[in-house]
Amino acid sequence: MPVSMTVGLFGARLPAAWHLAAYVDSPRVEAVALAEPDGSLRESLHARFGIIKRAVADYGDVLADASIAVVDIRGPLQQRAEMAVAALQAGKQVICLGPPAASAADFRRMMAAEGSGRLFVLAPDLHVPAIEKACELLAEGELGEPILASWVATDWARTPFDGPGAGDRCWPDSGLGLLLDRCYGAAVLLQRWLGPAEAVCATSAGERVESADIRTRDGALGQMTAIAAVAGDVAVERRLIGSDASLLIRDDPEDELTLGGFVDGVFQPIPVRHTPYVQRHATRVGLQALLECIAGEGEPPLPNEEALRAMELLDAARESLRGGGAVALATG
Repeated sequence: MPVSMTVGLFGARLPAAWHLAAYVDSPRVEAVALAEPDGSLRESLHARFGIIKRAVADYGDVLADASIAVVDIRGPLQQRAEMAVAALQAGKQVICLGPPAASAADFRRMMAAEGSGRLFVLAPDLHVPAIEKACELLAEGELGEPILASWVATDWARTPFDGPGAGDRCWPDSGLGLLLDRCYGAAVLLQRWLGPAEAVCATSAGERVESADIRTRDGALGQMTAIAAVAGDVAVERRLIGSDASLLIRDDPEDELTLGGFVDGVFQPIPVRHTPYVQRHATRVGLQALLECIAGEGEPPLPNEEALRAMELLDAARESLRGGGAVALATG
């Protein structure tokens, strides 16, 4: 793979601008070809980012260009599997924003399409500095045995839900809209912290709250909750409780205290190098890591088998929401 490459970006809605800013900063990227069917969105990004050398309506035009080595898919969720399979069959290296598909079955189709082109899943939550530090402390045994973890994500909501651009978000079209939209990172990290999920029981409170209780194979408990607020910015709060200590992890845009620990009931701030608009930072770091993998340097931060387990957990939560009661996940 050449040191400098051209990337095809599918989709111009937020956070496409964050992806483009990352490519501007990357020594690995020479140019971007943008595919977006909405003409006003396409031209708006084209005017803002000089790195975009070509902007088209049909992503097939990008796939037909042999000079494009990498495709970055962050289009509508329901179309990501179709786009990824077509790109992989065209021999492209594929980066897909998580959640990478509408279901685990769709993601398996994407994995099966790998050949000369490889599939990589971008999960920005893995690159939030406070989460990176929490993972480090857990791996070093500072928390003891992990017992319980929770993840609460509050996101702004469109009113009405079918307003302009609503199709670019997962809800309400899928049966697991809010959790799938805001908790893919939770489905990855809760299982990384606590072990693979064994069963899940999900509930909802109207259209604005969805929550899932998780039991892992090791007997630990997890919970992920997504809340659609009427207004405001995105805020996420996570708690990780071990036998010896616990952590509070936050990335509220207004909060400078992003990581703290509790030992014997005493709270202590834990310093991390935090940045404003941390999800933009995490997106940039995650994309840079994947570009290095594509260039032959290192392994992906999120292996595809782990990405699949997250989709299987979200599928099980969707089934629980529809049918009621706990749903067991396949073991093995």
